[in-house]
Amino acid sequence: MKNWIQSFALLIFCSQMAGCGGGDSKSAASIAGDNNVAASNSPKALPADAEAKALTESFINAQALWANTAPTNYHYSFKEGGFGYKFDAYNPVTIWVREGKISQVISGIQVLNSEDYQQASIEQIFTRLAYTLGHSPADTHFHVEYDALLGFPTLFKATPGCCAQGMQLIVTDLHIDP
Repeated sequence: MKNWIQSFALLIFCSQMAGCGGGDSKSAASIAGDNNVAASNSPKALPADAEAKALTESFINAQALWANTAPTNYHYSFKEGGFGYKFDAYNPVTIWVREGKISQVISGIQVLNSEDYQQASIEQIFTRLAYTLGHSPADTHFHVEYDALLGFPTLFKATPGCCAQGMQLIVTDLHIDP
């Protein structure tokens, strides 16, 4: 069931990315199957549809790497918010995952309600990235980084081209627990 949901979310993501690139629309299958797109350090230098393909390819590869690792017990630091001083004001929280579910959330020495952080699981972060990438205006600039070993997203920044505040999400210090 989990793989079906991930595949469905990925197909939605790919179809949305194909439509928002500004170039010719391609099917999700052709974007997901195109392995000839090279990632660039300067996404703005790429045509919009090539940027969408590169984002899609890196997303697919990272999500597959995470799914292949499939740790069930781990913990990590999580922080999200807007750019600038507002983001700096948010303290990171430590998310503890046991048997694949968020079991505990700690901010400093305070234990928080884990129900308030269900959107912070690595799987939910992938889902949120797919949604944001697929539903943002075409002039939005994205910067996404993934952990090379485990595939989880380590940094996600979305900066709208005009008049809206950007957002960022950071995942650090992920440790697989016994």
